[in-house]
Amino acid sequence: MRLLLLSFVSVIILAACNQTISKDEMISDMTAPEPPKYFTLYAVSEGENFTDYYDVDAINRSLSEESREYLYDGGIIWTWDRLADNTTWDYTGNFGIESFPTFLVFDTDELILKTTDINEVDTFLTTNKPDWRE
Repeated sequence: MRLLLLSFVSVIILAACNQTISKDEMISDMTAPEPPKYFTLYAVSEGENFTDYYDVDAINRSLSEESREYLYDGGIIWTWDRLADNTTWDYTGNFGIESFPTFLVFDTDELILKTTDINEVDTFLTTNKPDWRE
């Protein structure tokens, strides 16, 4: 009985130690740095083995050289839902993602495009230049 009670208390303590990152915190982490020179582009996949599901090179090649000029990291940052260091990163829940991969484009303040079409991302990046490039 003591072991059962101890196990139950341990589970409650561990659950209380787990932190879930809010959508606002995620956006703050995912936005491009100031000044507004670039966008950031994330691809959310269903798991860390995304290279097993997608032709990442073909997706990267779908972005034109011009659109890459406007990306802070020069390309796509892949991510997925996960628990790391007692912190839950719930991209699908926070951004209402229902299919994969979903591409998220951020400026320095907010999410400005969410789509599953990499060609739409390319068109958006080449027609919506960051402020300093206008």
